[in-house]
Amino acid sequence: MLAAAAGVLGPQPVARAAQSPPVHRRVVTGVNASGKSAVLIDGPVPPEGTWAREGQYGSQAWLVDRIPVDLTDSRDPIAGHPLGALPPPGGAFFRVFTWEQGSGFDMHQTPTIDFLVVVSGRMELLMEEGAAKLGPGDCVVQRGTRHAWRVVGDEPCTFAAVFLPAAQTVPKE
Repeated sequence: MLAAAAGVLGPQPVARAAQSPPVHRRVVTGVNASGKSAVLIDGPVPPEGTWAREGQYGSQAWLVDRIPVDLTDSRDPIAGHPLGALPPPGGAFFRVFTWEQGSGFDMHQTPTIDFLVVVSGRMELLMEEGAAKLGPGDCVVQRGTRHAWRVVGDEPCTFAAVFLPAAQTVPKE
């Protein structure tokens, strides 16, 4: 069983990769100089948008600093932006993770609502009471509650998630 971590995660830096982990491909659309829809970015996430820990690596594919989003802003928000554990106030980020068999993340709580979908492999969402085993295509709406993750099965698990700030975490009754 995973050890329980105390408290709520605050704005903390995310560990940078000591070596180059495999990087997720990122395709970003927009409007080109002719005013037509086009693929503007097609390639790996910039190095400053990647991280690795033992048995895990991830990519921050996109970041918005406010909602609604300004679609005329053509800058790459990942380039030159420091990674953090939480999305900016009023913003959001989109991340892709690949975790090796047996890895996970200890019990924690964040002031966010997270929308997650499993792309490949299997994982388990552990709650203070109960758990849910997840496979490809399964989705989770994690609403600021204490939770942990663990990869189960004999293959890595890749999942994608969008994180949005919440007004507060869910208080423990």
